[in-house]
Amino acid sequence: MTERILRRNTFGLGTAREVGTEIFMSRHAITLVKRNAGGIAYWDARWYDPTAGKRRGRSIGRCDKLSKRQAQKLLSRIEVEFEHDPRARSPETIPTLGEWLELLIQRKRAAGRKPKTMRDYDITKRLLIRHFGSDRRLNTITKFDLEQFRVRLAQHKLHDALNNKNHRRANAVSVVKYMRLVAAIFNEAFDDDLMPRNPTKKLGLPQSPASTWRKIDADEFWKLYNAAHESLKPLLALCRLAALRYSDALGLRWSNVRFDEGVLTFRPMKVERFAKVDARVPICAELRTILEELRHPTLPGLPGAAIRIDGYVVPRDAPKQGYEQFKQACKRAGLEPWSKPFHTLRKSCIDDWARLAPPNVVMEWATHTTLSTTMKYYAKVHRADESLGQMQLLRPQTQQPILPWVAAAQ
Repeated sequence: MTERILRRNTFGLGTAREVGTEIFMSRHAITLVKRNAGGIAYWDARWYDPTAGKRRGRSIGRCDKLSKRQAQKLLSRIEVEFEHDPRARSPETIPTLGEWLELLIQRKRAAGRKPKTMRDYDITKRLLIRHFGSDRRLNTITKFDLEQFRVRLAQHKLHDALNNKNHRRANAVSVVKYMRLVAAIFNEAFDDDLMPRNPTKKLGLPQSPASTWRKIDADEFWKLYNAAHESLKPLLALCRLAALRYSDALGLRWSNVRFDEGVLTFRPMKVERFAKVDARVPICAELRTILEELRHPTLPGLPGAAIRIDGYVVPRDAPKQGYEQFKQACKRAGLEPWSKPFHTLRKSCIDDWARLAPPNVVMEWATHTTLSTTMKYYAKVHRADESLGQMQLLRPQTQQPILPWVAAAQ
């Protein structure tokens, strides 16, 4: 067996010589080798791996498809890749996709991420391994590979990895959510110097589409509130009248209720790692009345007695029976149950705030980190808003001159 080897020097030139079965290779040079296999000639790149003490190779292409000059250009790209990423010379030093995902999930769990967030990461891990396999090296995954992954995910060819009981397929919103998690996974791999380039940098992830939701007006809310169980009423009031999240409402204590200042002060659970100060949410007149009745309840024959001393505003039996009691209350009130009941009440309150206060104030009250989230997902355009645009925009100059000194000169 003979092989033709082209050694490249510092100036990009090379000399060819015929050798036998023994290949003399420099410890740092990358050589171009012409290899015969099954009667077909191939161009190979060969180099020495100092970490493992082995000679390694990578196929460049068939000789009948690539000329020597074309193979040399591809060899130059490999040299540049090794200069930018020395790990590529030793593939064993680069973790596989399965190893990196396992390490990343352990890191997220140790950082105290929420259980729902960890479930999303577990699903994303199964989707990536279902498409790429667990033995795929991180540095071999490109932007084109992730585009193919997104196409297969959108075409429901990976839905078996979702592992849900009802075998539901991922919709457009779920595809965007999982692709954003994929971007976060590869961003951390790039930040840890495990990849020479970030394949998600120019992936062009679309923004999450704003889903449609039903606003619960005052009449519907009070019907629901009056028909609800006593343990559910505080939860409904905090979500609809103070726009608290379900988790924040359950964790709200009486020490967080400042009647003298007229605000609720608490640290949001969902964005606790972003919040530097406690959130301050105003207490409206309706909510103040409800909270004062809950704070100082009365029992027959025992005026002013407190019926609960656990310190929480919402009773502890509400989390276990909240959704079932919600459906029962809707049935008694003659209302059709809606999806995401407590989050919809929160959105309805924020939508009311958007018509009373400036957007930056509404963002603070809603405990959001960005204004775009508040305006895109929590504010709606109603038919009643059209009447605002039907008002008189410009007054005659004789009634209200734009420049007062012009009127004085006249």
